Amino acid sequence: MPWHALHPKVRLALVADLRGGSMPDADATITTAWSTATPVAALPAANGRKFYLIQHHEIWDAPEDEVNATWRLPLRKIVISRWLEEIGTRIGATDIRHIPNGLDLGRFRVTAPSDRRPMSLYHHQAIKGVPDALAVLRRYHERFPHIPVSMFEVPPRGPDMPVWIDYFQEPTQDDLVARIYNKNAVYLGASLAEG
Repeated sequence: MPWHALHPKVRLALVADLRGGSMPDADATITTAWSTATPVAALPAANGRKFYLIQHHEIWDAPEDEVNATWRLPLRKIVISRWLEEIGTRIGATDIRHIPNGLDLGRFRVTAPSDRRPMSLYHHQAIKGVPDALAVLRRYHERFPHIPVSMFEVPPRGPDMPVWIDYFQEPTQDDLVARIYNKNAVYLGASLAEG
């Protein structure tokens, strides 16, 4: 994950098989998706304290009752927003802590005045609402063709993206700050649902 700087004492292990025996011993194991929560909950004590980082109510990806069942597993739940905490309480989840996403204000700060340039996220996942974002940006571009428009994200530029959009694939944090966030005054959030 090149866009995340981890503390040197953190040893990150990406493991394809989550069954006991294939996971290395650890101080903690953190699941970040409903589909991996059940296997993580079943891991032995050697895999450390078990956490479930919940960044969304992932019911677009599975039946709601299956997703909700993972919230009731014996994992320490970390939710990034109060509305997720409310969902957890409503469905009977326990051991929930609200910890909002952190922001390094030493890095993510205004370094230059921006102009009226708009930007948006690009993604292939339908829940991100990219067709709506592109429709809005097309209308904006028709009215203000001289103002640059940007999009950024991890996947490659798709065929649905007009050539007049500046696209940044997998930008570094430095690029996010200097070339994207500080160059654009407007962020168009078209997601249909976000955590």
